[in-house]
Amino acid sequence: MEGGWCPLRTWTTARWKYIQSTKPELYDLQADPHETNNVIDLQPNEAAQLSQELADFDSTLIVNQGTNAVLSEQEQRALASLGYTGGQQVADQQGDISRRDIKETLKYAEQVHQCMHLIDRNELEQARQILEGVVEALPDYPKAWGTLGVCFAKQEDYPVAEQHFRQALALDANQNFARIGLGRALFAQNHLEECVEQLETAVNIEPSALDAQYFLGEACRKLRRWKASRNAFDTATTIAPGFIQAQIGLADLALDEGKLDEAAARYGRMMQRNPSETSASLGLGRSLTQMGREANAVQVFEELLHRSPDHVEALMELARLLVSTRNPSIRDPARSVGLAELACELTNRREAAPLRSLAAAYAGDGRLDLAIQAAESAVEIARQSNSASLVAEIERELSEFLARREKQ
Repeated sequence: MEGGWCPLRTWTTARWKYIQSTKPELYDLQADPHETNNVIDLQPNEAAQLSQELADFDSTLIVNQGTNAVLSEQEQRALASLGYTGGQQVADQQGDISRRDIKETLKYAEQVHQCMHLIDRNELEQARQILEGVVEALPDYPKAWGTLGVCFAKQEDYPVAEQHFRQALALDANQNFARIGLGRALFAQNHLEECVEQLETAVNIEPSALDAQYFLGEACRKLRRWKASRNAFDTATTIAPGFIQAQIGLADLALDEGKLDEAAARYGRMMQRNPSETSASLGLGRSLTQMGREANAVQVFEELLHRSPDHVEALMELARLLVSTRNPSIRDPARSVGLAELACELTNRREAAPLRSLAAAYAGDGRLDLAIQAAESAVEIARQSNSASLVAEIERELSEFLARREKQ
């Protein structure tokens, strides 16, 4: 079913066992009870007769549709993580003898399932090597391509992951786990419009796919499609009330919409349940900053950095707050520069957001030449990541720095 291979179907009599497949088999059970000697080439007429009997029997059957199994949230996520969900179609009951014989492909299916567990254990290089061997041997095996895509996505090589997910879907559009993976790869590359398109298709096929609902909510939030974002997050939390990412998503959405009281309340409730939840702490700090409660925001960021000294986003947020505030008891440009420098070091100066924070810190400290250099580097990296909105924001700040330098 998952490979599109020809199934093995048998018709057995007192003497004969006929196996219908791409490469059919015939065994004389009286002379060969252990089925070790395929005599189909020696008994073509017998094989033809048994094949007809099997077809005649099939014609009398009535196909009944089973009811959907009721699975727990944990069971659903476990099956989804292993690629077992996604709306694959049941194989043709008659069997299409033009398809690959499963006797030749079963070992590759076993390798793919082995690689799912390797990926789950983060043994990515070993999984990648095995999967590349599988797709070379069976280039029409969609699940192998999709699983290889998962492997590259785990390694954060999203363009290559995207190619593999597309190949899986080109072979079998019912590989919904590959569609969800494609949506996530597109999200990581900031291709948000197609990300939404793919994930909307995925959740229509499989509404209980939590990761698809979450990333659909995030992509819509970034596109400022508030209603669609809220619907996706609400669906995820209805399916799984304990799904913290979707709860964070709802709070982030409220913050983006300017519903500061709602955002702060949501973040606060999450912190009460789990004081070490860093995303909630970060969101609460941002909410308090926008509400003008800067001293409280500083306290939240400081507590977060006490628990996680290398939290890049907290370093950036506090750095910007320390130079943007007009409160003389909070303003500290020198420390702001130190925090932003650390954020840039932790990201090897390869991410736009930390460099943008560093530019703001330098500007707040009066070092405009360094601020301009950092902003120019941030713009270049943002362009490479296809983030048009971020490019526009940094360019606006860069223009302000240039204008300030002109006045000096």
